[in-house]
Amino acid sequence: MVKPGRTFQAVDNGVYNILVWRGRGRYGGYEVEALNFGMDELVISHDRANNPLLVENTGDSDLIIFKFFGPDINLDVPMLKRYPPK
Repeated sequence: MVKPGRTFQAVDNGVYNILVWRGRGRYGGYEVEALNFGMDELVISHDRANNPLLVENTGDSDLIIFKFFGPDINLDVPMLKRYPPK
C-alpha cells in the first residue's frame, strides 16, 4: 500500500504480475488505475523486477497493489503443504 502523494521503490527476485486493487498512480513509469480495464494489470519482466522500480501514488486514496509470483521466484518464503491426492 502506498499512501497518497508518496512513493515506494520495489525490487524483487524475478518476473511477476501486478493487480491494482484500489487507487491510481504510476508503476515503473506506467499509468495504473484500479477498476479501469487495460490499466489495472501489468507484467513486470525479470530485468525490471531486479532493479529499483518506482511506484507512485498520484491519487487521493491509498494505492493498493497485489503482486503474483511464479513458483520458482521466491524460494525463501514459507510454502503451504500440498494436499494429498484423493
